[in-house]
Amino acid sequence: EKTGAFTEPVDADRVLDVMERDAFDLVRTRELSEARAILVGDAYQAEQARASGALATLNADLAARADARFREQRVHLGVAVAAASLAFLVLIAIWVRLAGLLRSYIRDLADRNTMLEERVTVATAVAQLAADVAHELNTPASVVAANIEFIRGEIHADIFDEAEVGAATVEAALAVSRMSEIIQEMRRLTGANAAQVSSRG
Repeated sequence: EKTGAFTEPVDADRVLDVMERDAFDLVRTRELSEARAILVGDAYQAEQARASGALATLNADLAARADARFREQRVHLGVAVAAASLAFLVLIAIWVRLAGLLRSYIRDLADRNTMLEERVTVATAVAQLAADVAHELNTPASVVAANIEFIRGEIHADIFDEAEVGAATVEAALAVSRMSEIIQEMRRLTGANAAQVSSRG
């Protein structure tokens, strides 16, 4: 059974509709004074006031619910943005480490001519690895950026689509998780390469 703020405006509107139909029937039979008495009577005015009040209450309730959902989605958005930002910072740190490692390889090549071929091979592998990492991170990074932009647009839009924002948040979180997996694998590989170079030196 439907009760409460959502049904009160409908009930009041039905009562008004019945009274207006009665007045219209009286007009058709030329009983104008009786029709006027219905439309300006206390009962009709009271139902109009009840309908207006119920509609105002309903609008306030819907606005409060929408505001609560909006705040909840902003929290989710904040988490997604923070996770993406952290992933980008870690990525920068990995790139810095790769650049340092590559410079170290170049210095070793200049100092140890007898190991030139091997070191060139290692340097090439590192450069290829860096290119592969950039390629692998590009897709999830693009997904994160696109979803953040979409969610920001939804926040400023007149109509807030909770389902689509939730889906965008989940998709961004999955992309961040994929970036984290790639970064962890990159750390493992660069750590193993550094240890191998150190043992050979």
